[in-house]
Amino acid sequence: MKRRQFLARTASLVALPFLNPSAEETGTAIAGYAGRMEYGLKVAGPVTFRAAISLARPATEVRIIFGHGSLRAARIDKFALSSGNAVEQISTCHGWTVGTLGGSPKASLPPAAGERRRRMIKSDWMPVPDGEASVIFVSAFCPDARGLRLIGARGGSRLIAHWAGHSTRPRLYQHSAGDHLTGFLPDIEAKATSIIVGVEYRTRHSVRTCLVFGDSIDNAEGRDVLLPGADAAFVASQATGDGTVAWETLNLAWSGATSVRIAQHVADAIEDDVLGDMAIVPLGSPNDARKGFRSSVASLEQLHNQNLAALEAAGVSVLSRTWAPTNRSIKKFGHGDELRRQYNAKYVKCRPNHIFDADAVLSGEEIFEQVQFREGYTSDGIHPNDRGIAALADQLRYKLDEFANVSRSLRSSRR
Repeated sequence: MKRRQFLARTASLVALPFLNPSAEETGTAIAGYAGRMEYGLKVAGPVTFRAAISLARPATEVRIIFGHGSLRAARIDKFALSSGNAVEQISTCHGWTVGTLGGSPKASLPPAAGERRRRMIKSDWMPVPDGEASVIFVSAFCPDARGLRLIGARGGSRLIAHWAGHSTRPRLYQHSAGDHLTGFLPDIEAKATSIIVGVEYRTRHSVRTCLVFGDSIDNAEGRDVLLPGADAAFVASQATGDGTVAWETLNLAWSGATSVRIAQHVADAIEDDVLGDMAIVPLGSPNDARKGFRSSVASLEQLHNQNLAALEAAGVSVLSRTWAPTNRSIKKFGHGDELRRQYNAKYVKCRPNHIFDADAVLSGEEIFEQVQFREGYTSDGIHPNDRGIAALADQLRYKLDEFANVSRSLRSSRR
C-alpha cells in the first residue's frame, strides 16, 4: 500500500499520523540525509558507494533509499546490505546480503523532475544479516556515475567526528572507483557525497521520523557550523523522549531553495513515497527576496498552505517553521521586514500547536526597521551557527517530545 493509514486528527492537538495502533512495540522509520544534491563526483565511470548509518533503535528489516538530482536516469547494477555495532566497521564489515528492487538485483533511478529537484527510490525489504542491529552498512555499484548530482554536505568526511559528531548516531559516506561491492574500498573519496540517501527500517521499538524541508538554513550550512547537515531536528532527535520513543530525521533541504522550489521538493517526496510522521516546512526564505523584499506574502502563504494540505493528505503532520531574520548587512528588507514578522505572527496565532518558531529563537535587536540575528547566534548574518542551531534544537526537542507524548496517550485511549 503506497500511502499509510493514520489516526484521525484532532483540531486542538498536533495532527497525529501513526502506524497501526495495535502494534505498540513495533515501528518503522527513515534514517538518512538527502540535503543539497549539488555535488558532482571527482571519479568518472564505474563507482562503488558505501554508507554506514547509525539508527535510533535496532532494526530487524531494512530497505535502502537511493536518490539523485540529475536530469538523466542513473543505473545501479547491484547493491548489498550488512550490519554491525559501530560505523568504524565500514571497512571490515562482512556478511553482505545482495538486495533487490522489484525483485531485480539492478535498480534504475528515473531522472529528477527538473533542475534542483531530487528523485528517490526504495529497494525491497531485506532482513538484517545479524538479525537485529543498530548500524546498517550499504554498498552500491554504479557502472557509470558521470554527470550524477548527489547528496553532499560541505565538510563531509570519513572521519566520524567530522560528520554528525554532535550525536551518538554518526553517519559515514564513502565512494571509490571500480566495483568493490563487498570488498575493501581503495583510494577512498570520503566526503558525504553518495547515491545512498539512507534506510527505512522496521524495529521492535517505538520510533518516529521527522522530515526537514527548506533551504540552507534548514540544512545547517553557513560559517562556523562545525557539522553541516547536522540540522536542528537532527540535533534535537539525540535527546528527546523518556526512553520509550525515539526520533529519526531525513533532511530534504536544498541550499538556495525558494518557497516555490520547496513546494516542488514536498511534492517529489510524496510522489516517491518518502514520508514521515512529522515534517518541518518553512513559511518563507531569504531566497524569496533576492532583490529586496519583493515577494508577495499572499503567494508565499498560498504555497505554504499547499504544502500543508499535500503533506497532511499523505498522513504527515506539519510543523511550520517561522521565517527567520536576516541581518541588514546581507539583505536590506527595510519596511518589508515588518511584513515578514506579520506573516509569521499570523501562523503563530492560527497554528499554535503546529509552529516551530525559529524567528522567536533567533531574533535580536532591530536596526532601521529590520530585525537582526540575536548576538552570537550567527557568524555570517543569514545562517544560524552552532550556537544558533543548538538554541533551535532546544525548542524543537520540546515539540518532538510533545508530539510523541500526545500521540502515545491518544493511541492508548483508542484501544
